[in-house]
Amino acid sequence: ASSSPTFASGSTLMVPSERDAITAISIFCYTDTATTTLGLSDGTNHTNQITCGTGTNATENILTTNNTFTSGEKTYVRWGTITGTPNYTTLSVYGTITAE
Repeated sequence: ASSSPTFASGSTLMVPSERDAITAISIFCYTDTATTTLGLSDGTNHTNQITCGTGTNATENILTTNNTFTSGEKTYVRWGTITGTPNYTTLSVYGTITAE
């Protein structure tokens, strides 16, 4: 397994809250050497888990559940199943912003 505690299955990483409400539509992601699943969370509600693989191009994954976050709401990246020993995951979240 990876030596990074961030990549333990079920771990979370807090990310900055948004000033405005956001509906997260998709995540583009990849890892360096393994496959992992991840999703977003507010600590209680979780988006569907998406899969991040390896390669030179990120894969787009559509978020379909619990993907709306209110202004200032805590937001986390939540890792699921990890296959292999990733050292990092790169991700970008895309969506629509509702000005508050």
